[in-house]
Amino acid sequence: MMHYVNPFLQKTLSSHSSFDFTRFIIYTSVLLYPLMYYFESIPLRHFLAVNVFTCFYIILLCIISAEDLISMTIPDIFNILLLICGILLRINSAGLEDAACAILRAASVFIIFYILSVLTKHGIGGGDIKMLSAASVITGTHAAFYAFFTAVFLAAAACLPVLFLPKEKRTGRKIPFGPFLAIGIFMQLV
Repeated sequence: MMHYVNPFLQKTLSSHSSFDFTRFIIYTSVLLYPLMYYFESIPLRHFLAVNVFTCFYIILLCIISAEDLISMTIPDIFNILLLICGILLRINSAGLEDAACAILRAASVFIIFYILSVLTKHGIGGGDIKMLSAASVITGTHAAFYAFFTAVFLAAAACLPVLFLPKEKRTGRKIPFGPFLAIGIFMQLV
């Protein structure tokens, strides 16, 4: 199965080794991680588990963004890992019963955004819907909607320069929505 690869990003990323890209993701997550704890104090007994899962969660958001930028798809394995990480974080912070409720809320978020996708003739992709519903396990339902609207506004702002292109160059252009969702989700986490 052949995937679409953005030619600019393929050229840019092919000039760097995968080790450099992995190092970038790790450094970015390590630098951004302390910001999360600047705004919220966490009990000492939860610190290690929350620390590990939150770092992994942020790294997953970065990987999903990169994958969506490169291939315009979000593989299901990343969404499953995001869901598992969110469930484990929810169990660690609030217990098993709350995690079960969070999974039901994630299912409702999935249904709502799937209906939205059908109504907009797949304006939002299936991977984006799964990513948002998996993220709603940890952020909550309201924060998932805030993350979505933040992503819509960020994507609209990113598309403004395209409006100044001639009409024949504008048509048929698609933008990956995953990176904007990742930014919106990260903003809800902080």
